[in-house]
Amino acid sequence: MGDDSAILQRQAVTALVHRTRLLEVLALSLFLFVVPDLRAQTSIVVFRTDNAIFAAADSKASSYDKLEPTVTCKFFKSGELFFGISGLYFDGYSEIVTNAGMNLHAIRSSTKNFEKVVLPLLQDALEKMRREYPEKYSGFMRSGKPDIDFIFFGMNRRIPVISAAVFHVQESGTSVTVSRAGEQFLDGAHCPRSGDVICGVESGNNKAILAYQSKNPDWWKTKNLASLVRKFVQLEIDAVPAHVGPPIRVLKIDAKGRHWIQNGEGCDTDDR
Repeated sequence: MGDDSAILQRQAVTALVHRTRLLEVLALSLFLFVVPDLRAQTSIVVFRTDNAIFAAADSKASSYDKLEPTVTCKFFKSGELFFGISGLYFDGYSEIVTNAGMNLHAIRSSTKNFEKVVLPLLQDALEKMRREYPEKYSGFMRSGKPDIDFIFFGMNRRIPVISAAVFHVQESGTSVTVSRAGEQFLDGAHCPRSGDVICGVESGNNKAILAYQSKNPDWWKTKNLASLVRKFVQLEIDAVPAHVGPPIRVLKIDAKGRHWIQNGEGCDTDDR
């Protein structure tokens, strides 16, 4: 009986620790999201082969409360996990990703856990923005694509992993709702479609990219994937310069680490 009692006590303590940690995460998250930093659309492209990932992003950040756009890195890092955000940015995402337990070894389940944590926070922040920063809120909703896209990527035991989640924002009566609009996992040893040597995700502004792919069906037959992802982002810069702008940052990740191919300044510069 004494042993059973000790086991039950340890289990109770463990459960309390988990509940306390979750409350700490949510409290930190809510604090970080108190004053939203709204930035306009962006363009992030992440593609993989069987042994490497190539990612590119623009650097233009347009806050609706600032007259002039700024230049910022749109790639973030948590442990060995890289991620990018397009559509709507709030300070605090890095802490949310870290505290939600995002990891490459269990990318599907941890993406689901991240969704459970971040969805109510996004909804609360947007409600607050609509009440207290109506011009910011209206600007985002009029942007033509009120979506928030997350792309997580990195190497898991020499296998390139990409996870993408799209959340759609819409008004429902007097409230704002945020719901998952789609997800994509590229976490197998090979691209999921037979015969494909490259596969990936185009996040945020991507109409010019999709139009190019439609007009050039052999676009994927390239020996220089770094050049391709750079070209894709440049297409969006040319098409929508009000939202997407230089410099273009290009990152490669393989079994040896991460390597900045272009404009790594202002981002994580380890293994450059």
